[in-house]
Amino acid sequence: MNPKHPFSTILFITLLLFCSLSVMSQNFSDTIRIERNGIDVDYYQNNKMLNFRQLMDLSADNPVAHKLMKDAYTLHVFSICVSSVGGFLLGYSAGYAIRCAVKKNQVDMKIFIPILGVGIGVTGIGIGFELWANGKTNKGILIFNNSVKQKNNSNLNLGFSPNGMALRLNF
Repeated sequence: MNPKHPFSTILFITLLLFCSLSVMSQNFSDTIRIERNGIDVDYYQNNKMLNFRQLMDLSADNPVAHKLMKDAYTLHVFSICVSSVGGFLLGYSAGYAIRCAVKKNQVDMKIFIPILGVGIGVTGIGIGFELWANGKTNKGILIFNNSVKQKNNSNLNLGFSPNGMALRLNF
């Protein structure tokens, strides 16, 4: 038995199979990707790098992830402030030692060692706060990505029903 319109039948079946493979209300590319590059950590969504402010804006719909992002941002700002002070102290002690070397003076160790030690300590504290902020950010991103993937649970399938073949939309 030859159908009257074989092209339209084949086109309909092909379109039906194509639709049944993947129909999503939201792409998985809406998730945030974490990339470590040496010391720093970068966050990407759709191949666009995100900063802390953008991460907080994206996670506004999820209260748990948003709170973690806000806490991470606070720790990040505190880390920058503390690390800046530590960097200044390290730079000051290095400049003092270089100045003494250029002028052929002896470095006063009563000044140099305490400033250098405090600079190293304060910078270490700043790095610790930055690692803490990155940990909170990673937890927030994990929670955000899980919520995005749960929203992506809709699909269209070709399946069987009591009456025969049917299109099933699951969400």
